[in-house]
Amino acid sequence: MKSLGAVVITFNEEKNIGRCLASLEGVVDEIVVVDSFSTDATESICKKFKNVLFLQREWTGFSDQRNFANTHIQSEYILTLDADEELSSEMQSEVLKVREKLSGNTAYKINRLTHYCGRWIQHSGWNPDYQLRLFPREGSSWDGASVHESVILPEGATLHTFQSRVYHFSYSSVKDHMLRAVKYSQLGAEQMVQTSLKKNKKNLCGLYLWKSVTRPWFRFFKTYFVKRGFLDGYHGFCISVIASFGVFLKYFMAYELVRNTDNTDK
Repeated sequence: MKSLGAVVITFNEEKNIGRCLASLEGVVDEIVVVDSFSTDATESICKKFKNVLFLQREWTGFSDQRNFANTHIQSEYILTLDADEELSSEMQSEVLKVREKLSGNTAYKINRLTHYCGRWIQHSGWNPDYQLRLFPREGSSWDGASVHESVILPEGATLHTFQSRVYHFSYSSVKDHMLRAVKYSQLGAEQMVQTSLKKNKKNLCGLYLWKSVTRPWFRFFKTYFVKRGFLDGYHGFCISVIASFGVFLKYFMAYELVRNTDNTDK
């Protein structure tokens, strides 16, 4: 059986981290938690678990935090979970079976089922929700994106998919969803502007302003109708509205960033 370690990054996750770590017990050989100096009970909860290496580090972005955590894993393979995720009992059994046949540059995607404001979301573009989470330590890394980061696998890697699910306890309230939408929109805007400026794209102000007006409508239509968010009832409507609002914020923030840069250059 190949050795397997888990990585979790945290900040003020006292509501979730105990459930996450408990689901990893008996499934992995070691757990590395990288915390951004939480001010709640996250640290004390983590230290109650065996085989947990608890490290604290200033926040440097999702990819950088994960890559730092990976350097402290001794195992041959890494399983990455978010602090608000939990392996289902079926997934625990499947991971143990998969460990028996892991070899070479084998990687696995998982499907998350999201719990949103008291309800499991079956549509709205959230189901299925495949994420690459198990991969070989050697030759793998996170791509450095500030948001929606992804794993770069070794050349020739073979990709498989788990049949079981991971439970994702995403947002406990609509307010929580809104606040994080603002955060991710800002990160997305900064990343988008940096990429566009490197490519020397012209008239970015006009482009981003236009997209801030048009793209939110497309996102709402796609989430609520194409992805059948209406079947998730009130929750699906909230998800669709906040998704479209997040698109508006991302492009409008990008517009302001470029406009401020242009004014500074004058």
